[in-house]
Amino acid sequence: MKEINSVEHELRDVKKPNSCDNSIKRSLSLSINKTLEKELSSRFAENKNGQSRIEAFTHLNKKEKSTYLHSALREYQITSDVKTIATNHKGYCYGLDFRLKSPDSLYEKAYLREDTISVTSMKDIVRYTLIYDDDVFTEGVKSTICDFEDMGYELLKLKNTFTLEEPEYKSINTTFKSYNGQKFEVQFLTPDGIKIKMASLHPLYEKLRMIKDKNCTEAVNLHAQM
Repeated sequence: MKEINSVEHELRDVKKPNSCDNSIKRSLSLSINKTLEKELSSRFAENKNGQSRIEAFTHLNKKEKSTYLHSALREYQITSDVKTIATNHKGYCYGLDFRLKSPDSLYEKAYLREDTISVTSMKDIVRYTLIYDDDVFTEGVKSTICDFEDMGYELLKLKNTFTLEEPEYKSINTTFKSYNGQKFEVQFLTPDGIKIKMASLHPLYEKLRMIKDKNCTEAVNLHAQM
């Protein structure tokens, strides 16, 4: 990711609001799109699902590609902040390699699901999972949210599944927005919570989302396992 990292350094002077005018920002955005696309294609090629990801990206329209590329750029600073905040409160990031939604997952969510959503409306192109031990979980979540807000991020949504009778897994789910408009999700889990999510419930949930007929035999069986 050397080329994207160099782009990040070039943008140091425009990371804060009002540090340059909009015309310069637009010019920089246009000049780095090709670099980002090339670098991301290289990253996808190294993955076992690389070809499908590259093909999915080519099927996106111009606006969707731009949205994805700019999310990829903004992710670098957000990730740096997320890692720092988590460490400060005795937590850690889980599955950080998946912080940027892959193009095939993006395309599937935008076009193949029954309840599709436009790429520009997605809040989870950039997403994180933070793990805090039980004894520091509540304070860790509160302090993390406060730190985000102190750094200029805006909390848009918070959902607490601990209060539900039968949640698939217990978590605190939040949506934030950065100063430059990038929305991203942060999910807070305990060590036991992430084990439950990854071992059984989450894979079943993902399979169920791909089934259009929720009354078919396969969907009913998945519900029964959940």
